[in-house]
Amino acid sequence: MFRPTTIRVGDPDEPSLRARHAAVEVRRNGATVQLACTADARAFIQSKLGGDDPAGDEARFWSVGSSFEADLLCASLSRQRMPSLHAQGAQRAGVCWLSLDLAEPGLGWRVAEQPMTSGGWRSVGPFLDRGSASRWSAVLDARFELCRYPAELRKAPNGTPCSYKQMGLCPAACDGSEPMHNYLSRAREALAFDAAALEKLRLDLSEAVEAASGAHDFEQAARWRDELRSLPKAVKLGPVGPAARFGFLAVCRGERAGWVRLMALGLGGWSWVGDVRASACDEPAAELLIEAGVRSDAGGDDAWVTGLIAREAVRPRRGGPQMLAVDSLDGSALLSAVRRVAKIHDA
Repeated sequence: MFRPTTIRVGDPDEPSLRARHAAVEVRRNGATVQLACTADARAFIQSKLGGDDPAGDEARFWSVGSSFEADLLCASLSRQRMPSLHAQGAQRAGVCWLSLDLAEPGLGWRVAEQPMTSGGWRSVGPFLDRGSASRWSAVLDARFELCRYPAELRKAPNGTPCSYKQMGLCPAACDGSEPMHNYLSRAREALAFDAAALEKLRLDLSEAVEAASGAHDFEQAARWRDELRSLPKAVKLGPVGPAARFGFLAVCRGERAGWVRLMALGLGGWSWVGDVRASACDEPAAELLIEAGVRSDAGGDDAWVTGLIAREAVRPRRGGPQMLAVDSLDGSALLSAVRRVAKIHDA
């Protein structure tokens, strides 16, 4: 972590105090009284330390290049220095995850604020709300013919089959009509289904509707169209996928003109990778940066950090970082993002 700069009451003309993004800690008698993110460190600190009744006797600030970086830094600082603020932030920026226990599939889908990864539990996400998570589970149930009544699946092979078996939409592992290992195989496929697979499914269904209509099979075309309309909107989902693959390399605005800052983002954690001069970056250098990002210790268990990363990935802010999924990243994509971010902010 970068070393902070300390400003004390009576030091309004400190040359390092500039109008830039920063995470700020206001202190009184050595104790933290406020943590905040700001786009103008100079104005914020002067407002806190100036006047007849200053909020504290000193302020420490970490100058950064973007509001996203300031948010992450503030979240990490608050966990140790202001736990009550951290709890509020985690609740406000929280996301949802959809989980299934492969060891006990009869438990059905669970929606939780944190991914469940112990034992046989596997999770997919992130989702911005429980409704989105529930709609995704409905898509997986239909696509992979999973049980809609887990209480009956728990009784397998002595469960009572539901109407989905009669309609040919479920092989009915609950009553032993199919082996449980076949059911678990489909469940694993469902847990690997991600936003990219959803877009491919959407394209395949669109082509199927056109083909069926062209063949005058309007009944089949209507069925494909209904399934197409049932799919959730990808723009509201963002990078949904297995929690085990949740990882990004973020290309953020740097503090110096022509430079960008790379950050490794993981499930519940983040770390700085380094600053890069855009004009000096080529594809081989980008490949080395990817290796450095992958090696970075970006894991953790901070729910606020996970929420900030997920929300930025799902709903990118204007002028925010370029979020690149690590599991599908190459040097060409990173180089393009580096040049794009540098161009936007240096224009």
